[in-house]
Amino acid sequence: MYEIIKELRQINDYYGLQNVEYEKLEELNPRSYVPIIGRFSVGKSALINSLLQYKRLLKEEITPQPSLPTEIYYTADEKSKPVEVILKDGRKLPYSISDFSNLAIEQTEMDRVCMELNNEFLAACYNLILVDMPGCDVGVDALVNSVSYVNECIAYVIVFSAEDLTLKTTMINILKELRLHKIPVGIVITKTDKVDDAKLEKDSTRLKKLLSRYIEDSKIEFAFTSSYKSDTKQFARYLETLHIKAAARVYSKNYATVKKEASKTLKYLGAINNTFTMSEIEILGKQLKQNYRDALKDMIIRFREFENHTLEMIEDIVEEMALALEGCENILYTMIYNKQNIAEYVNSVIRTIAISSLKSHVAPLIQFYMTRITNAITINVFNTEGFVVNVINKDDYIIELPVLNAAVTSYIKEVCSIKYETKDAIKPKLRKILIDALTDVRYQLSNILSIRINELRRWFNQSLCDDYALYEKALEYLKDYTDAEDTIDNDERRILLAKHLQKIKKIINE
Repeated sequence: MYEIIKELRQINDYYGLQNVEYEKLEELNPRSYVPIIGRFSVGKSALINSLLQYKRLLKEEITPQPSLPTEIYYTADEKSKPVEVILKDGRKLPYSISDFSNLAIEQTEMDRVCMELNNEFLAACYNLILVDMPGCDVGVDALVNSVSYVNECIAYVIVFSAEDLTLKTTMINILKELRLHKIPVGIVITKTDKVDDAKLEKDSTRLKKLLSRYIEDSKIEFAFTSSYKSDTKQFARYLETLHIKAAARVYSKNYATVKKEASKTLKYLGAINNTFTMSEIEILGKQLKQNYRDALKDMIIRFREFENHTLEMIEDIVEEMALALEGCENILYTMIYNKQNIAEYVNSVIRTIAISSLKSHVAPLIQFYMTRITNAITINVFNTEGFVVNVINKDDYIIELPVLNAAVTSYIKEVCSIKYETKDAIKPKLRKILIDALTDVRYQLSNILSIRINELRRWFNQSLCDDYALYEKALEYLKDYTDAEDTIDNDERRILLAKHLQKIKKIINE
């Protein structure tokens, strides 16, 4: 990969083109997250401590308390204070490992913890960032926190204690969401020395059968660990396979960026691979300015159409959510009647519809309009060879999903804490809950998609400006060589240009 980038940079340098994106790629070492989730006290922290061979890297609490996602990854040069607590205002507080172990965490002020360690196992799996997640026991926050890494992860690891191989509602909701995102899942069973072999085999077989309802792959591989022997070999092997997959994904993603950047150079080389008189170049300059103005107008029109279509799509999504919730009303009545908080259930229904709709409707809609806009605003006054490169990556239309806001969840909690004489008394309050929830989600979806559309608009506007500047530079280049009298230099230039064109086309076509 870096040899290809080096070659492209040399070509760009020869023609005085920018290398900003290539420089970013050379500096970048993107890694994939592996969130490790499970209920409180299943042994997640102990598992990581054993894997990395630390006695007390992460706290192994015996009583529940608020905690933060802790991201752990490799560095060749470990600092004396390798732990950073990231505050919600962006500030970073460095700690030594021993000082961090004794730190009382105020979760309201802190966002996450980062540990950059020179560790043998992390060195072997340097493409991974292990994330020790807070216990996913109950509530809307547990679901949302647990799936907060879905857009950046290579897989999720779910940890169960051999003493309790059951699936709780929150874990089922997490598994459903991971399946919608098509996220691979690995299973680790800890504390196997705490139960006898017969019970472990029986319970793990039953758990595997339950998991098969929610995990897409028919083959579910288990890793077993023993707290007595601190044996994490199976878990380590699983992570090593993820490291290889992460490396392949990084290469694929970076190569897509390289192709996109190479296509810009191809445009330039295609433009200067022409022969014009000075008067023709002047005409081309005027055509270029007019083409640019027309493209700007077209872009405004297309984005307006895009926004209108998106608003219609949001209404369709909210209607799907309303129908799904309506189908669950009897369950919700029963839960409220029994004084069970329905916030997690309602949120799970909404998120399930949201994920499905965003992937099946909104993502293709964005791709459709991005293609239309690209075709509409293309500047080309040189009749260069046509070459299509995707302008939008899959990651460019990832949308953060809505979650019920604090006011709605607070009202739900209040409604569900009351004792009702009959289910009929619940109806008006449940109706208000569902209306408030859907109103809030509609607002959030509108806001989220509006932000994404504005980001895409800025991206296209910048791309249009870059293309215009690129072709202006090409015109200047053509003027210089049109004025030149040295035929030999021109011939050598054309031979070298042909070689560069051939190299770029080969890179893009691979």
